[in-house]
Parts: sequence; C-alpha cells; structure tokens
Amino acid sequence: MWTLAKPVGWTCLSLDQLPGSGGRVFSLVPMLLDALCLADWPPDMGAFIELDYDNESEVTVYFSPAASTVMRERLPMLQPCARPDQKTIGLLVGDPDCRAVLFPETAQVEASRPWLNG
Repeated sequence: MWTLAKPVGWTCLSLDQLPGSGGRVFSLVPMLLDALCLADWPPDMGAFIELDYDNESEVTVYFSPAASTVMRERLPMLQPCARPDQKTIGLLVGDPDCRAVLFPETAQVEASRPWLNG
C-alpha cells in the first residue's frame, strides 16, 4: 500500500545553515535553476531572498510550496515557515510573474492601478 507524500508549505533557509563563506546564496542559484528547468518553470515555483539590512550577515531564502516540494531532498535543512511578507523579499529564482500566483492579493492591488500597467 502506498501513501501520498505529505504536502509541503513554505520553507526557509538561513544562509548560516549552508557550508562555506561569502557568496553562499550564489551556490544555491544553479541548484534552483536546475530544479525549475526540470519542472518546466511553473508559475507557482519560486525562491525569494530577504536581507536584514541592520545585520547584513543575516540572509534568509524562502521557498514557495512548489519549490519546497522539489528542493526538500536537495536541501534537507529546510525549515517550515509562514509565508513571508511579499514587501520584504526579492525574487531570487523563479518565473517573473510568480508573485501574482503566490501573492494574489498584491496582484489585485497592482491590477487596479492602470498607471502601473500602461
């Protein structure tokens, strides 16, 4: 008898958890790009970065639920977390339009501003 894999929500990774020193975030990019390419760039798959500007050594990478699902075997140190505040994160790897899928409340606000879409 088989069971369905447990669904994965948002996960995050502090760069302090990765081996090595400076530039650790860039060591993640090829792995993320590979996973996205294998999945054919789904619009709900993205990795986002948040930098604490008060303490620039504290960098967190957030993985959408779809990204968490494919990355959990490659990055077993991923930790479950709440969906990040979309105002504090930047897209690291993913479809440029994934914010509209992952943060639909933002897409509705931006769509109501014609000056942004013109």
